[in-house]
Amino acid sequence: MRELVERGGHHDDPFGLCNDRLGSVTPARDDPFFHPFLYGSGQGADYRAGFFGLAGWHGEGHLLRALFEGVTFEHLRHIEVLRAAGVAFGNAVLSGGGSRSPHWPQIFADVLGVPISVAEARETGALGAAIGAALATGRVGSYEEGVARMTRIRQGYEPRIEMTAHYAERYRAYQALAEAMRSFWQRQHAARASARH
Repeated sequence: MRELVERGGHHDDPFGLCNDRLGSVTPARDDPFFHPFLYGSGQGADYRAGFFGLAGWHGEGHLLRALFEGVTFEHLRHIEVLRAAGVAFGNAVLSGGGSRSPHWPQIFADVLGVPISVAEARETGALGAAIGAALATGRVGSYEEGVARMTRIRQGYEPRIEMTAHYAERYRAYQALAEAMRSFWQRQHAARASARH
């Protein structure tokens, strides 16, 4: 956000600008991809971020959509690991900055293929501390009671069948691209390591 959108602070509402630009783009099968590996990945510390598949007709909205999708695809990859370990996953609650977007919660619902709820609380960390304080002072008898009494859902998003199919296809391409890039990232990592010695 700081480096590419604010550009010295000349946008009063940089997140609003991003959401407007993203909302102006109709998703397409050949949209660009983004790997969000700015600090490596759980799959390998040598993984790196990047935009792929750019064409001359792609604008900021396409890049932003790729970024939103890439982050969501990584959430899906993590969820697939949990599912493979036997964890049931039928819905999710989205909180924090991304939940304030008018677009990202719907992308999450479509990519994950489950209903997404957006929490009413904007500062969920502070709310968690308040629930802990309520338990410590005896105002609630358990964390579960505190959560039930002190949390609310602001809005819900249902997966759209046509978009779930769209994103399933793009997710497969996203994974294939990461696999194809693996040897390149390993060579780059080795080059950096040898340059330090």
